[in-house]
Order: sequence, then structure tokens, then C-alpha cells
Amino acid sequence: MAMSRFNWTGLRLLAAAGAVICALGAAPASGVAQAGRSILEYDDQGRVIGVTEEEGGDVDTERQQPGFDDPAEDPSAYEPGEILAINPPDSILPRLQSMGFSLIEKLDLRDLDIAVWRIRTPDRVKTTEALDQFRRAFPRVITDLNALYTLSAAPDGNTVSRLPYDRETVGWGAVGPTCGTGLRLGIIDSPVDIDHSSFAGRKIIHRSFVTPERTAAPGEHGTAIAAMLVGAPSGGTAGGLIPGASLFAASIFEDRGGRVIGNLSAMLRSIDWLARHRIQVLNLSIAGSKNTVLVAAIDRALAKGMVLVAAAGNNGPDAKPAWPAAHPGVIAVTAVDKDLSHYRFANQGRYIDFSAPGVRIVTSTPRGLKEQSGTSFAAPYITSMVAVHLAAGYSSDPEVLRQSLRRYSVDLGTKGKDQIFGWGLVRLRPDC
Repeated sequence: MAMSRFNWTGLRLLAAAGAVICALGAAPASGVAQAGRSILEYDDQGRVIGVTEEEGGDVDTERQQPGFDDPAEDPSAYEPGEILAINPPDSILPRLQSMGFSLIEKLDLRDLDIAVWRIRTPDRVKTTEALDQFRRAFPRVITDLNALYTLSAAPDGNTVSRLPYDRETVGWGAVGPTCGTGLRLGIIDSPVDIDHSSFAGRKIIHRSFVTPERTAAPGEHGTAIAAMLVGAPSGGTAGGLIPGASLFAASIFEDRGGRVIGNLSAMLRSIDWLARHRIQVLNLSIAGSKNTVLVAAIDRALAKGMVLVAAAGNNGPDAKPAWPAAHPGVIAVTAVDKDLSHYRFANQGRYIDFSAPGVRIVTSTPRGLKEQSGTSFAAPYITSMVAVHLAAGYSSDPEVLRQSLRRYSVDLGTKGKDQIFGWGLVRLRPDC
């Protein structure tokens, strides 16, 4: 696909090395002094199971984002009674129906050049068992569960009014409102409050892929990610990293009894919509399990020239790789704090590519400024850096982009690429 260019002479790395290294290897801060407040306690599915009243002192405000690794082991990780199939021949439908399956809908994803059937599984048969039956009957058809995905953010945060540290950490600096003009970015997230003051005069197109009978999730996460990319400066934020870019925001997340989740069929529709609008870089601050249908859709998006940047996940160092970040063609981002220590809830693994600030980031939300943590909030920095590369004429090949970003990386862990920090913290300043 054609890539827009800026009249930039190139990319510049801030040379203030003394400002880059800040107590490497130091343990993350254990807490921050707070006034009395309530702390919600969550179970492993993200449901509130208790409230602890704090009277002040050093309080840890971070919480692990509930998640899942193997959908066959966790029935809350997929839509019960549904599977997805890619490009099945129409001739299989009679046999499918004779086995007790039924066709819910056909997704014609023309811009990804694939068709997906959403299929109801037989009554009184476990969804995973029905998937196995389908695969045995039709081994040449790519099929999998209609997986559910979560936002890669900690569910706790505090309203703040102080300046953020993250811009200095990545060396991005202040940019003008036209920085990023001509670029087309995308996000798949929770809803974005396009009437928020941060988006006045910005180029944002928002579309929801949540079915009408479902309740859309709150817009705090999606609004925060959008503002980090293209928002205007406000009291406690420096504004968007590339505010002149056009942002296409696809919302797939629902509120199901307090659990914020989005399913794969909605994600497929959103990727197809973003491909239709010729998105150059897609920010995915979401995480879930590996899924063959998702892999095929990502492969198609990459073939179309779209660059995908994804959060590494917040299920802890012993968790399985989070998807879509673990796809070889996706650039995976983990989070560090102001001391450049690793976010303690972040996933680890060989798929991690780079690090960026993601702990206690001051974000704009529909309810004001809020401090949030998670690999979700690290991903927009690398998304913006990839966008700068495309604007300078770089190929959309993820390996080409990785090689260039390595040149601007500060090694934070063992020498070279490691499973905690990847290639390290990327520091980059655009010429705009």
C-alpha cells in the first residue's frame, strides 16, 4: 500500500544518555502515599469480590488484569456455543446441519479477502468438543473458537493532576498539532468519547462493532489510548504523540456484568473495516489466547501492508504468550516504570520486542485525568514510532521496522534481546 511521507529529513535519537539511564535494575516502587480510600479486590475473572478500606500510607495501586491462556481450559475465554470457520465451501452446509450445527451468520470480509462463518454448535455438546467434531469432519477448513479478548490494562487507577514522566523517558518531547499529518492510524479498543475536549479539532472516526443487544463497555480505556496518540494537551498530559494523524477507532468491547470483553467475530469485522480505510499502523492494546482464525486474519492484514503493534499482556511472568502480540508479524511491547524497572504484572517471553513506559501513566478519560498502568499504555509509544518510520519512507515489513527500532533502543536487561525487556527501551524524537 502507498505510504504517506512527511517533509522530514529523518529520525533523530535524543543523545542525552545521562537522562536515559535512571537506576537500571532498581526494584519498582512499592506504592505511593495516598489518603484514605477503597481498594476493589477482583477474582480471576475480573469480578469484584471485596473492598478493602485504606486509611492512608504506602498503598500499591496496581492490579493484575484478569486473563486466560488456554481457551480449552477456561470456558469464560470464548463465546459458548459458537465457533468460527474461514472460507468454508458452501457444499458443507447440509452435512454441517445434519451434525446439529447451524449457521448464525456469514461475515464477508472483503478487504481482508476472506469469508468467515459464525456457527452455532449442537445443543448439549461442549463447545470445545463440537470444535473437535467439526475439525474431524472438515479437516481442510480453518476453524476455531469465537475467542474473547481483554484490555491490557490494570483495572485500578487514580485521578491525578501532576505532569507525566513518560515523554522524557522516551525522548519524544513536545510536538506541534500537525505532527503526523497524512498518517492513518487505527485502534481496536473500548469505545472512544469523541466529544472529549482532548479531541477538539482532531481527525477521529469511531465505529462500534458491538451488537445492538449488548452493552458497550465504558470508554475510559479506548479514550485514553486515543488521546495518547492524537489528543490535545491538557492539565496533566502532554497531548498526543502524533496529533496530526487521522485515527480510526474500532470499538469491540462489551460490559458483561462488570467484565470487559470483546469477541473475535467483532475483531474480525473491525480489522476488515480498518483495512478498507487503508490503515497504516494498528494499535492493539488488547490480549487473549492463540486462535487459528485470528492468526489467519492477522496474516491477511500484514499482507495488505498494515503494521500491527500490540501490548504484551498483563497476566504475569509465568503466563503463556498473549495474542495478538505473540504473532511473529506483530511488534510486541512491554511496560516499564519511571525507574525503567519492568512492570511486575507484564507477560514475559521470546515474543517481547521492545519496552516503553506503561506504569502510572497520566491519561485522559471521560471522567477526567486518571493514572493507569499496563502494557496497554506502553503500546502507543511504539505505534507512534512505527508511524514516524513509515512517514520517513520505511517499508511496512515488521522485520525492517524492528531492525531500525533496535538502533534507538537502550538495553535494559541481559545483553541483547531478552524475554523481559525485548531489545529494551526505545528513545526516539520525530522531526516535527
